[in-house]
Amino acid sequence: MKLCVSRRSLLGGLGTAAALAAIAPGVQAQVTAPAPAPVVPRPATPQQPAPQAQPAPQPAPTTAVQTDADRADIARVEEYLNSIRTLRARFIQLTQTGGRSQGTFYLSRPGRLRLEYDPPVPTILIANGGMLQHYDSQLRQPQFIPLDSTPATYLVRDQLRLAGDIAVVSVGRAANRLDVTIVKTRDPREGRITFTFQTQPFQLVNWIVQDSQGRSTRVVLNEVQVGMPLDNALFRHITDVGQVPQR
Repeated sequence: MKLCVSRRSLLGGLGTAAALAAIAPGVQAQVTAPAPAPVVPRPATPQQPAPQAQPAPQPAPTTAVQTDADRADIARVEEYLNSIRTLRARFIQLTQTGGRSQGTFYLSRPGRLRLEYDPPVPTILIANGGMLQHYDSQLRQPQFIPLDSTPATYLVRDQLRLAGDIAVVSVGRAANRLDVTIVKTRDPREGRITFTFQTQPFQLVNWIVQDSQGRSTRVVLNEVQVGMPLDNALFRHITDVGQVPQR
C-alpha cells in the first residue's frame, strides 16, 4: 500500500509538470501581488507570561512484563525456529472476510522462502536476496517489495532473536499449545504476528498476521517436514513463466 501511494505521488508530479509545459513552453507564470490592506491599530493588551515547556510524553512500553515461564517459552521458540534450515508444508490461508486458499510453503534459511498457491489462485511469493517477489502466473507480472517490510522477514532470518528490534507483547498457553505475539519494537502500531506452536511434539502449526487496520490473515500448516534438501530453483525470482518449477 505504501508503495502504491508513493508511485501515485510521483506520477502526479510528473503529470502536472507536463501539462504546464504543454500550455506555456518556456514561459514562467507572472503573479501580481494585491495591494496591502490598511492596518488598523488595536489597543495594547497586557503581555501574558510565556508558557512553560512541558516534558514530551514517553511512548508506552511495547513489551509485556515477562515471567520466568514466559522467558523459558520464548527461549524454546527461538531454539526451535533457529534449528530449522529447511521446511516444506501444505498451508491453508484464511482471511477475516471468509476467504480461503491453499498451497505449498517452502522455507530455506537463511533468507529464502516460497509460497505457491494452488489453482485457481495464480499467486507465487518468493523471498530471496532481501526482496519479496509477488508473481502473477496468469498476467506474468512480477512485483517486488523489500523483504524486511513484511512479516516474512521473521521466518527467514539466520538466527531469530525475540528481542532488540522485535518485541514480545504476549505469551499465551493452552492445552498442547503456545502462542507468542510479536511486533516491531520501533513501530508496534504497524501490525503484529502471532505464532502458534503445538507443544508435544514442539512444532509451528500456524501464524496470524494482523495489519495496522486490524485486519487478520491466518496461515495454518499441515504435513510439516523439516531438514530435507530443496531445489534452489524454487527460490529464484521469476522473470519468465518457463522458470516456474513444477512441484
